[in-house]
Amino acid sequence: MDKQFHKYLDDVLWWCPFKKLRYLIREYLKKIENIEKENKQIINHLNIITNKIFQENKNIAVIAVDGGFTDQIRTYVVAKSLEKFYNKKILFDISWYETDGMDYDKKYKRYFEFTNIFKDVEFNLANEDEIYLAKQSNHIDFWGDFINERAYKSLEYLNKEKISYLVGIMALTQTFVVREDKFKLEIPNIFKLLNYTDVLRLDKYFIPMLDEKNKEVYNNIINTKNTVACHIRRTDYIKFHYYVELNFDYYKRAFEIIENKINDKIKIFFFSDDLDWVNENIISNIKNIYDYEIVNINSNEKGCFDFYLISKCQYQIASSGNFCKVSYEFNEFYDKILITPENINQYNKK
Repeated sequence: MDKQFHKYLDDVLWWCPFKKLRYLIREYLKKIENIEKENKQIINHLNIITNKIFQENKNIAVIAVDGGFTDQIRTYVVAKSLEKFYNKKILFDISWYETDGMDYDKKYKRYFEFTNIFKDVEFNLANEDEIYLAKQSNHIDFWGDFINERAYKSLEYLNKEKISYLVGIMALTQTFVVREDKFKLEIPNIFKLLNYTDVLRLDKYFIPMLDEKNKEVYNNIINTKNTVACHIRRTDYIKFHYYVELNFDYYKRAFEIIENKINDKIKIFFFSDDLDWVNENIISNIKNIYDYEIVNINSNEKGCFDFYLISKCQYQIASSGNFCKVSYEFNEFYDKILITPENINQYNKK
C-alpha cells in the first residue's frame, strides 16, 4: 500500500464521525499491509530456495506415482512422453507406497515394483524439498480436471516452463473417465503419447526372471496357436464407482467374436483374482466347448508375471480396470484383438 493510498484513506476517514472506528479501520489496514509484506518475503524466500534446489532447469515435473504395477507402467510411459514432447525434466514421488499403498477396498497391499523389474531404466526420485516446492509452484490434478471437463486447461499448464507437481497423469492414457455419478466423459485426444513398446521391452526383463511354473505357462502360450488371455478382475473393483458387472454372456460373446474373426479354434488362458467365480460362472459353461487353462500360480505380490503372460497371448479379453488393456499394448502380434466392455458392441459377428 503506497503513500497515495494512505492519503485517500485519510480523506475518506475524515468524514467518519467516530474516532474509535477511524482508529480500528487504520489498525485493520495496517495488519493487512503487514501480512502483504510477510507474504512477499515468503514468496521471495521460496524463490531463493527454489533457485537453489532447481538450479539447472525450471521446466521440471515432479510426478506422483501410485497404484499397482500396471499404473506404474502407465505413469512411466506418460513421464517419458512429457520428457520427449514437452521437454520436461522428470522426477518421481513414490511416497504413496509408504503413506497408503493399498488397493481400493484396502485388502491387498500395493508395492512399488517398477525399478525392481526394470532395473536399468532412468527413474529419478524427488526429495522432500523438491516435492514441497513443486506442489507450491504448480499443482495439477489431471483426474480432477478431466472429470470437471478442464482437460485443455491442464495441458495449457503443462506447456508452461515452470516447476510442476502432477497428480493422476494416468488420465492422459485414457480415452474416457467415469464420474461417481456414472456419467462417462470422453477425454480429448490432445496429449502426445509414446508407444508402450518404444519405452519398455518386456521380454528383456521378464524372461530371465521367470520361475519354473511361470516358464511352463510361458512355453504353453508361445507354442500354442490362437491363444486368448481372458482377464477377470473382481475383488477390489466391485466397490469402485466405475466397475462394470460382467456376466458369462459377455465372455461367451467375446470368445465367439474372436473365433468368428479368425475362423479357427482358440485356447483360452484365464487370469483372475476370483477363480471361484470363474469356475462357477464360466468354466462350468465352456469346459466341453473350448480348450482352456487356468493360470493360478502368481500371488498378489507376483501379479506382474500374470501381466507379462497376458501380453504373450495373441488375443486379449479385458474386464474392468486397465490391467489387461495395458498388457495388450505390449502384444506384438500383427493381427491382435482386444475386447473390452467398452468396445464389444463395435464387433459384428459374422
